[in-house]
Amino acid sequence: MLNDIPPEIRELGPPVAGSLTSLLFMRRPWLQAFGIFLAGCVFAMFAAPVVASVMGMENNNLIGFLIGCFGMAIVGKVYDSIEAIQGEEVGKTFVEKLRKLLGVDK
Repeated sequence: MLNDIPPEIRELGPPVAGSLTSLLFMRRPWLQAFGIFLAGCVFAMFAAPVVASVMGMENNNLIGFLIGCFGMAIVGKVYDSIEAIQGEEVGKTFVEKLRKLLGVDK
């Protein structure tokens, strides 16, 4: 029965399982958690083969699971960092520094 599953679908299992495991420990609104879950899965699907080849591993199931777990945590922290940046203040500070640099300070 497991042999009937296409290899592309079979390789999705560990990253998705790792992201689901990480999702159990995240306390976020469901829509935000779902987006972070998808981003963690995509991150793990692309990063697992690369990391496995760098480490010389033929089977990337464990690496896929671990990157699924930690990749989702990384995506969550990146989201928190973006959310914490106050764009208006950063923009005002940038314009002030640019004006001071160019000598057009009011």
